Amino acid sequence: MKMKELVLSFMMIFATLGASAQVLYKVSGNGAKGDSYVMGTHHFAPSSMLKDIKGFEPALSSVEAIYGEVEEGELDEDKVQKLAKKYAEAPSDSTLSKVLTPDQFKLLDEIVKKYTNNMLTADKLESMTPSVVGMQISAFQALTAFPDFNPADQIDTKIQKMGKKQKKATGGLETAEDQIKLLFGEPISVQAASLARSLSQDMYATLLSKRLAELYAAQDIDGMLTLMNDPMLGMTPDEAARMLFNRNENWMRLIPSLIAEKPIMFVVGAGHLPGERGLLALLKKAGYEVTPVK
Repeated sequence: MKMKELVLSFMMIFATLGASAQVLYKVSGNGAKGDSYVMGTHHFAPSSMLKDIKGFEPALSSVEAIYGEVEEGELDEDKVQKLAKKYAEAPSDSTLSKVLTPDQFKLLDEIVKKYTNNMLTADKLESMTPSVVGMQISAFQALTAFPDFNPADQIDTKIQKMGKKQKKATGGLETAEDQIKLLFGEPISVQAASLARSLSQDMYATLLSKRLAELYAAQDIDGMLTLMNDPMLGMTPDEAARMLFNRNENWMRLIPSLIAEKPIMFVVGAGHLPGERGLLALLKKAGYEVTPVK
């Protein structure tokens, strides 16, 4: 795959990770300076959905800073290009045709042709790591629910840009490289097994992606949590710990000191919010008052 295509794939991935009917929560008390907010997003949802989130604009206006999972300024093309070259290219002895069976490689070819109208083939992905290919396929599946998705109009980065226009500070709870290591840093054998699993369940995964989008539009994060635990294609316990729970705990090491200084809106994937190990429960356990914004 050409470097330009690889960079676009990475930027699409980034532009790629509680209570029912609610995605915006106020966090107050326990030494917090004013009211801060936690907002759950769908990384492929268009920013036009912001108009359906009650209380969003007043909450945004009231805070002094916007923090995303990654600070929007880290996602410039030059930086993403360097990270793509470092993490996305497979070792010469572990290219796709060497870690997938012939049948799996053929299935990959059929799937990428289907999603790209024959513009992309498995051969063009040969030098990419299985996790990057798997994430790209997940992006294709998500785009069946949001066919008009525009990376420049994606909710997470749009909110940070809106904050900058209002002269607010912006920041990230982790770095772009932290996130890429998390997404693409598993051993090649583990990546290959995960890719093979997703290929075998492509049709079901597409239906799941559409349902996930519907649940987000309904602001039903409890329903999203149930779907993410789907026995066929939901996260395994290890994946959930790596992708959600460990990160929630890491973020909780930062959030108390940040909101003690100034009111902040934290914008993270909605999957981080619900459940016993979700961000909302961790904030409550730490002594904060967490209330849905109506």
